[in-house]
Amino acid sequence: SYDDQSYPDLAMRYQIRGNYGFYSIAGLLRNFEDNAADETITDGAVSLSARIPTVGRDDLRLQYSYGALGRYMGLLTYPDVDLAALAQGDVEPLKTYGATAAYRHFWSPAWRSTLTVSHTEIVDDLVAPPAGTLSYFDSSTSVHANILWSAHRNLTLGLEYAYWDFGEIATSSSMQYEQVMASAKLSF
Repeated sequence: SYDDQSYPDLAMRYQIRGNYGFYSIAGLLRNFEDNAADETITDGAVSLSARIPTVGRDDLRLQYSYGALGRYMGLLTYPDVDLAALAQGDVEPLKTYGATAAYRHFWSPAWRSTLTVSHTEIVDDLVAPPAGTLSYFDSSTSVHANILWSAHRNLTLGLEYAYWDFGEIATSSSMQYEQVMASAKLSF
């Protein structure tokens, strides 16, 4: 894992609300260090997002992010730095991008569904990491579809299907993963 960091990450976000939805721009400033090599690099990332009302209560949600996102991209899908370079004593933040589109549809006041498609990818050209280091994927594409039922004003029950395709670094092969999840949310 990569955890040499003297300063916390700085995240900023500006949002505009209007009759035509919510729009925001966000920035991230990060400090990358390697105590062994006595090297420090500052890098950042930017993100644009929108929630646009469509028909009735339905909405379209869009997001695009680019930069030194590392652990901020998905659930630790990508490392913060190039692990092969780090093994040689160089700190090289990985540039990644991600795009997401989601459509939320209300079937009735109590029932709603969301269909989400997303893709993330490492922009930098990488070689396979050296033996003994954490291996990682260089791209991820996913599709999620759910249905949620507001059974009571304090209780929401849900069911979701998710499919992922992970592209393996330095190869043309990929791995697929599917799951079905059930959820219950009780608010009080």
